[in-house]
Amino acid sequence: MKRLLYPVLTSIILSICLSSTAQKKVYPNTLLWRITGNGLTKPSYLFGTMHLNDRRLFHFSDSLYNYLEKAEAFAMEVDADEMMRALIISFSAEDTSGYLKDAIDKEDYQKISGELEAQFGIPASKITKKQAWIYKQSIQSKTKSKAEDMDSFVDAYLFNIAKRQGKWVGGLEDIEDQLDLFQEFDGFSLSNKYFQKKENQLTEKLIKIYIAQDLNSIQDWFDEMEPKEKFRMLTKRNLKMAERIDSMSAAKSCFFAVGAAHLPGNDGLIDLLISKGFTVDPVTSKNKIAPEKYSYKAVDLPWMKVENEVKAYTAFMPGEAVPYQPEGGAIKMHIYGDLGTGKLFYNTC
Repeated sequence: MKRLLYPVLTSIILSICLSSTAQKKVYPNTLLWRITGNGLTKPSYLFGTMHLNDRRLFHFSDSLYNYLEKAEAFAMEVDADEMMRALIISFSAEDTSGYLKDAIDKEDYQKISGELEAQFGIPASKITKKQAWIYKQSIQSKTKSKAEDMDSFVDAYLFNIAKRQGKWVGGLEDIEDQLDLFQEFDGFSLSNKYFQKKENQLTEKLIKIYIAQDLNSIQDWFDEMEPKEKFRMLTKRNLKMAERIDSMSAAKSCFFAVGAAHLPGNDGLIDLLISKGFTVDPVTSKNKIAPEKYSYKAVDLPWMKVENEVKAYTAFMPGEAVPYQPEGGAIKMHIYGDLGTGKLFYNTC
């Protein structure tokens, strides 16, 4: 009996070990993937980005630019123009975000409360998440920007190129999926040296992993997240994006640019698309092009007319302007934020 059980148990244990090993896919070092099969008449493309404007991230391969030019459409996570419109509107909306003190770790709150009170002139306990988020953005733009930085982050840079090439541009997600900036607050860092050093070290490590195009390390990094948080930030959104990629690719050849963390893993976009019947192949190239060396033929895009309520003036902007009136303010404005170039257009009367 023992002789019979031994090989059976050995076989079971071996199969379990092999199964667990097989679940951990090893990815080649590339962030660019070609999507074919499943009835597609033309290929589409998937590229992993990083939402930063550090120039080191913008040395793309010649294959990327080639596929971007060939594609008929471009989509990032959320339509860049729609994102800016929603953000501008949210600034003038009533502040119902709740207090910052209730959203972050008590120890971290105590470290930054003094600076917050000095900045806002009110008790730190009365500062809202919305106020803190706006202040955080202003600090980051001052402390993180370097002279050589690009005007926009990777996704928006590619969005702008595609738009200027006359392609259809849009997003894979609904704005509500990503722009709930004040209800879910993901941490806070100020000019305090403690926070700066910690955040800078983390960012630099991620940049090096990204430049190496190391999807395996990216997967390992995000696998350390709490399961609930990972589901909210990645898995849930991946399921929707995979559905949108499926339907959009069936209509036309598309170039999809999403955060690199969305690509790897059993619940990442690569495997989700394969499970839908697509063939997803890695694209590698050693030929890198510096951003200032890349040129393309741009089309002339129409500017849009802007008028105030009584038509006292007429102006033109490169996109749809949003009426804006600061909360509690008397001045009325029209604003268009061009996320692709990092420029802000506005008028007031």
